Amino acid sequence: IIFNVMLQHPSVRLLIHRPVGYIPADAIKGAATTNGTTVATAPSAAPAEAVASAVAARGSDPYLEGDEDPETCRAMASCLWEVDSLRAHCCPTVASIASLFAKPIDKLSNPVDLTPLASISHADLYDLELLQKLRSAPAAVHPPPALFGAAMKAGRAGVAPQLVAGGGGLDGWA
Repeated sequence: IIFNVMLQHPSVRLLIHRPVGYIPADAIKGAATTNGTTVATAPSAAPAEAVASAVAARGSDPYLEGDEDPETCRAMASCLWEVDSLRAHCCPTVASIASLFAKPIDKLSNPVDLTPLASISHADLYDLELLQKLRSAPAAVHPPPALFGAAMKAGRAGVAPQLVAGGGGLDGWA
């Protein structure tokens, strides 16, 4: 949905492709730049403080969530970092859709058809995950034959026979 909104409203696109450390012009009102440093030229030091805090917090979101005034909440200095973090999502579908934002959005970009995505339920996603086969057990050195039951005891017997035969240790909870 967000990608389609970005296509319809080009003025919002700067929220996606903003370089790290970018300071919008409205945050620098009353400040002048000399040799790469920003200094306040107005009697009030508020613009210089805003610029300094934006520079100090490079990589963090400058949006002031508690500020009710749209003029001072610094929404235009923000970036949609949440979308960028979704590119590393564990669900491949989510990661591929989020990767749409990695490329520049231009007039030739096609809107995303949301019809197939809107019809997917949580149960459908669960069923899709159950159908996928694991290539290997990601967290275990020896893939267990089963999670619970007699097969688990048999699997433990091959891995640590001295603990099972001793009557204590792992066999104490069985």
